[in-house]
Amino acid sequence: MEPALRTGNTEPPDDLREALRRLAAARESLARVEADFAAYCRQLAAFASDYRLHLGDACEELDRLSAQLEALLTQRLSQRKARRRTIPRRTPAARTFASTVTALALSLRDLYRIAARRFHPDLACGAADRDWRAAMMRRVNAAFAQGDSATLQTLLDQPAATHPIPSSRLAAIEFEIAQTLARIADVNATREQMEASDIGQLHAQATAEGQDPIAFLRRLAAAARTEILEKRALLAELTSPEPSP
Repeated sequence: MEPALRTGNTEPPDDLREALRRLAAARESLARVEADFAAYCRQLAAFASDYRLHLGDACEELDRLSAQLEALLTQRLSQRKARRRTIPRRTPAARTFASTVTALALSLRDLYRIAARRFHPDLACGAADRDWRAAMMRRVNAAFAQGDSATLQTLLDQPAATHPIPSSRLAAIEFEIAQTLARIADVNATREQMEASDIGQLHAQATAEGQDPIAFLRRLAAAARTEILEKRALLAELTSPEPSP
């Protein structure tokens, strides 16, 4: 809720009214961004579940066959100068579900970028807040330099209530505006990372131009089955006894 604007019949100063207007706009933007992000997460989770249902077994078999073929060809090439064979390149359908889930995890650099957006001193409201942000950024930079993703995640998980709040009313409003905008940047950065992941890109392809995601997955499953047959045939050829000279 917005703080009271009036004391008796006294109108708030122009700068306070403007700050409250910007705060209301920032809150509205945050609510919209968070609602869109929540909807996207639900869509991506449903698509990932459908992906596992339609392609999970096929992808596991493709991985197994690919590993067998690679090991067999490596062994043969090391034993004699055999004729080079080309293993069919894996299609997007051949990506394992585990790899797509792993791709959703934020990298060290991604965590650093999000932390920098949240704690950067340029977002400070007042000297005390700037000092606190500068101290947080030193911890962020140290964790990044050491490759410490766990510490970066811990810093990002700190609740907003732990932040120092400016004492004056106008400064407090400006502080909340800065925090709201930082939260919007965090949500957008996380969504961009999810969209750039394997499963995110596959979801974008599946939903492009209004096509049916299930039909898209079924086509990938058919391509995976064809690739399985090709790999099985190649494996059988490579493991069959060679004719006597």
